Order: sequence, then C-alpha cells, then structure tokens
Amino acid sequence: MARGNAVYREIVVSMDHHFASSFVPFPVIYTGGINPLYWHPVSALGAFDLPTYYIELTPFRGLLIDSKADEIGLSVVDGIAEWLVDANLHLWLDPGLSDVQASLGRYKTSRLSITCRYAYATQLLDKSFNIRTKRKSTFSGRVKSLLGNLMTEVEMELDEQPGRV
Repeated sequence: MARGNAVYREIVVSMDHHFASSFVPFPVIYTGGINPLYWHPVSALGAFDLPTYYIELTPFRGLLIDSKADEIGLSVVDGIAEWLVDANLHLWLDPGLSDVQASLGRYKTSRLSITCRYAYATQLLDKSFNIRTKRKSTFSGRVKSLLGNLMTEVEMELDEQPGRV
C-alpha cells in the first residue's frame, strides 16, 4: 500500500475557485522522523518553528467585491488526509475610502506539470525518485484608492527539480 503518494508537496491557494498562488513548503522532519508513530512526546528546540509564506492576493481584490459569497481555499497537491494546512489573512484598508473599486485584469496560468521517475534496485529498500514540476502564472489587477489607480501584477514561475530523494 502506498501511503503519502509521492515525495512532492505543493500548497495551492485559490480565490473563488481560481488558482491564485502556490508554494513548495520547506520539509519539516519532527523529533521521531517522518513516521508519526515514531514521534516522541518531547520536541527538540525549533521542531515546531515552521516558516511563514506570504502570498500576494491584491490582483484578485476585484473578485471579493462582487456582492457574492467568497471562498479562499488552501489545498495540498499530492497530499494525504494527515496534511493539515492553516492560514492567516492580513487585510489593509483605505480609511478614507468607503467604496472600493477593483477588477481582475490579466489571468493566465498553466496547469501544474509533474514528471516522476522511479528506480527500484534489487534490494528491498533501495529506491530513488526523480521529480520535476513546472507551472507559470501571471495575474494583474486594478484597485482604486485615495492614492489613485494602483495596478498590481504578480508573476510566478515554478520549475523545480530537487534531485534524487
């Protein structure tokens, strides 16, 4: 039985079912290793010091003011049920402007491409994995504020080949 799918993980953020961003999290190995059954009750210093990732959602501001219910989603690509994800949402408001005008301009993204190669040796535990992932995205949006019309553009390119695992 294959538990945990493959060795690649990616956190995907969506706004109203539109792909908005993604990042590859830093691998964290807890005190007992990868297998939760080996975890120890006392954690080492820094074991839970997980990094913070910032994602720019300003180009999608126009989707949030369309008088419809909104959904911001987080998911794990190729994950299993034990992968928990949470987030903080930070909003900056223009105190002098009661009516916000914004629109999503350019929205261009390619599907995630994952290429996996597995090599199994004759010995039971001797295996190697080569994984390559690619995606390119460009988003732009306009927000009208007291400072004038602000144009934001976000370009992301994911081209990872972490090597052999």
